[in-house]
Amino acid sequence: MKKLKEILTNALYGMLRSYEGKRFVPSLIIKLVMSLASAIITAFFASTLFSRNNTANQIFAALSFYFLITAVSNLITEIKRGGFGKRLKTALGNMVRLKPPALWFFLAAIVAALLLPYAFVLSLAFSLFVSAVSGENSMLLGIKNAVTSGKSPERNGKGLAAFTSGLIVCGLIVCILANLGVPTLYGVIDGSNSKKATSQTEQVDKDNTSVPDTSSAAGSTDSKHDNKDVIVSGNTEIRKAAQTLTDKFIEYAGKDKKSFEKLFRNTESSVIEQYYNTSYDNFKKYDKSLIAIAAEDGDSVWFTALYYQIPRNYPSEKEKSVYLSTIMTRGSDGWKIEWNDDARSRLQSDYDNAGFTYNGLEAKEQGYAWAKFFIPFDLNNTMIFYENAVMCKVTEMYTDINNNVQITLYVSNGTDKDIGLTGVDITTVDGDTKLFSKHFDMEQLVVKDTATAYTLTIPSEELDFTTWSSPKITDFKFSYDSVD
Repeated sequence: MKKLKEILTNALYGMLRSYEGKRFVPSLIIKLVMSLASAIITAFFASTLFSRNNTANQIFAALSFYFLITAVSNLITEIKRGGFGKRLKTALGNMVRLKPPALWFFLAAIVAALLLPYAFVLSLAFSLFVSAVSGENSMLLGIKNAVTSGKSPERNGKGLAAFTSGLIVCGLIVCILANLGVPTLYGVIDGSNSKKATSQTEQVDKDNTSVPDTSSAAGSTDSKHDNKDVIVSGNTEIRKAAQTLTDKFIEYAGKDKKSFEKLFRNTESSVIEQYYNTSYDNFKKYDKSLIAIAAEDGDSVWFTALYYQIPRNYPSEKEKSVYLSTIMTRGSDGWKIEWNDDARSRLQSDYDNAGFTYNGLEAKEQGYAWAKFFIPFDLNNTMIFYENAVMCKVTEMYTDINNNVQITLYVSNGTDKDIGLTGVDITTVDGDTKLFSKHFDMEQLVVKDTATAYTLTIPSEELDFTTWSSPKITDFKFSYDSVD
């Protein structure tokens, strides 16, 4: 007990000694200001460094920025003190001379770095590096010497330098691997790995198909096929204009190239050619269609045209559908399809967020696991219906701060009667692993010609996972009763 008291007393003495030659109160105020600055920076940038926004990572983020700020401040002080070059050379020499016992410090640092977030490790390494360069003025070295009663101060300095080099080496390696999408040990401990592992691209039902992805098509130069032929008047309502353009698109593709080209504006001929040579025979099999608006900016609209067929025993038997997503713009020659970098850049952000609820988008932005399903459309400003049928679709899935899974269910009633949604069954897998299979009893009234979104929750205690990579809904059923 006496020995412990002596160690603590010496450690406190070492910390206070680091303030020699300074005024304590002003120095303390500066530290508090730095802490406040680190907290503010954390609020803005923590989500870019850590995969999950939980309490532990918030603490790590605050410490990371604090270490970074204080290290820069101390580095400036050391440069002003003079003799920096000589001290730097000594510190670097100690960092690469890894003979026992310095080697043990190096190995201990590697182990520690594997168990901690790399952003925290690198900021700590930078702080310790400046401390090692500071020599006898290092607070950490002062604490060490105080605890060891000043024994072997040179050895302690070498140990600090070796520990720093271990953090730097391992931290940089983990940082590179994490940004390449390789799972990290801390990611396993934390319950999630890099954002790339939890981020999920939009998915549609397995029975749906779409046109080839032309989003990588470069250039926004006017096509030589641009003309002033009005196919759809600029006064036409947006949904009707989109439907007409899509119908003609499917009608002319592979058959009437001249008419097909007149549907486009400011689109490269190679992109038009790719569209033209794609088969749309599947679209022609379905007698019903709908237009879903994903993003809109003035005279530019990114929409999805969904062609579908409702079977006789629906919803026991799943509907079949195909879809096409593109951009149309309004000009002096009316509405036309316009697929180029400029048109996409105006709408890309809103399109990427289409299909999210407010809470779902917040979960995505904070780094929680998420996934989108069905076609992209603006849930907040757009309603879509199946003609004479009830539409029930999972549009998104995400985890919350408590690791609960939240599922958004979009339900619209295109029949002539009110209906009562009675139950939903969902089975979801991630690769070869089943995430969950869950039945939800429901008593939700859906009035005719209305649409609404419901949130279904699966508590974390019913789950054995906290994240996913590429989830898919393998089985989905719903039931409802007509209300007289």
